[in-house]
Amino acid sequence: MVCQCGMGNVTDLPGVGGGVIKVAENNKPIPMDRVYFVYNGFQNALSVGGPVATQINVNRYTVGLESTFYDGLWSINVALPFNDDLQLNGDAYSVTSNSLGNLAIFLKHLTYSDDSFAVSTGLGFSVPTGSDLDVQTHQFNPVRAQTDVQTLIIRNESLHLVPYIGLLSQPGDDWFSLAFLSLDLAANGNRVDVGTPPGEVGILTPQNLLHLDFTFGRWLVQNPESSYLRGIAAVGEVHYTKTIQNTDTITVPTNPDTGTFINAQLTNLANQTDIVNLTAGVQLQIGEFSNLRVGYVVPVQEQPYRQFDSEMQVSFNRNF
Repeated sequence: MVCQCGMGNVTDLPGVGGGVIKVAENNKPIPMDRVYFVYNGFQNALSVGGPVATQINVNRYTVGLESTFYDGLWSINVALPFNDDLQLNGDAYSVTSNSLGNLAIFLKHLTYSDDSFAVSTGLGFSVPTGSDLDVQTHQFNPVRAQTDVQTLIIRNESLHLVPYIGLLSQPGDDWFSLAFLSLDLAANGNRVDVGTPPGEVGILTPQNLLHLDFTFGRWLVQNPESSYLRGIAAVGEVHYTKTIQNTDTITVPTNPDTGTFINAQLTNLANQTDIVNLTAGVQLQIGEFSNLRVGYVVPVQEQPYRQFDSEMQVSFNRNF
């Protein structure tokens, strides 16, 4: 989603409330008892427009807890992300977003399992606990012959439903693979307000998304008797995201007589997009209960089918 604020000024808008956490991130189809921490460092994730665009890095920190019930066949996974406090400044606007993200809750059910294969199904919720997105424009009003300062607020109100299916395969002692197929469905939109005091100008509904995530890996070292480093695995991942509906577009009305001269449009310039990212990493099994994974992510395509230039991932899980 971008904001076209003024002539030739286009900026990427961060996801309201930090966006939606994917069910495939730092997860397995098997219900688990664990606490975890995930770091995502996105390089050049936001572009602040013109006339010369500035690239902005974004960092996200997530803490989570997953707990099983009903004889380990079910689990509930709760994750809370924290993002950088963002202050993006362009020639005609500024964008502000605070650090608290949207709470993610995933219910998981182990539907089938045998010695080498497992299937799980579940439903996730992304609850709008994060902050609103504030955009302040300062544009010249030719009717009044002065620069108008206006406030545009995208309210964080959208509840997302995430139905999913997960697959796990372990054909031998060394190889493993897993996959998640999920939908990110917006149950309602985010209200857009303009002015002081703010007044509603429309509802901006996030696009529904299809996610397909595939992970494969091989244990290079396994030493189950070690007190410290018990295993090292090489891991590769393929992540595919597709929009499954057209974008919403809100054009903010211009009304110089009431002091509103904002000349802005909120939209996805690419409308429908297909995004493919590749990940390479290493996983360390530390003792009996802990594992650490470090990965590096690169997009396959060029703009507008990429969300960042690269990403560093670090995740730590402690089972109990």
